[in-house]
Amino acid sequence: LALALNPLHPSGWFAVGYCYMRENREDDALKAFTRVTQLNSENAEAWNNLAALHMKRRTWKMAFAALKEAVRLRRESWQLWDNYIEAGLRCGHVMLGVYGLQK
Repeated sequence: LALALNPLHPSGWFAVGYCYMRENREDDALKAFTRVTQLNSENAEAWNNLAALHMKRRTWKMAFAALKEAVRLRRESWQLWDNYIEAGLRCGHVMLGVYGLQK
């Protein structure tokens, strides 16, 4: 109902995406978190959740693209860097994966 009244509310979309993730509704979660990043491109958690969903699906290029945004916004998170390295190496970005090791 809240999103029907105000579909431009990123935190509402984030909450919906999180619920979809918990229910293993990956397609719906991807749509919701994509909407969050369209409304607020500075939301590191939304980028991280997009990456996690893509990593689960083994769509490494999409995961890596989302992780690039997430680490840009939250450089201090070792967990993000760990995922960045894995996704980077799995989609052939060896030098970027090595860069992640240095962080």
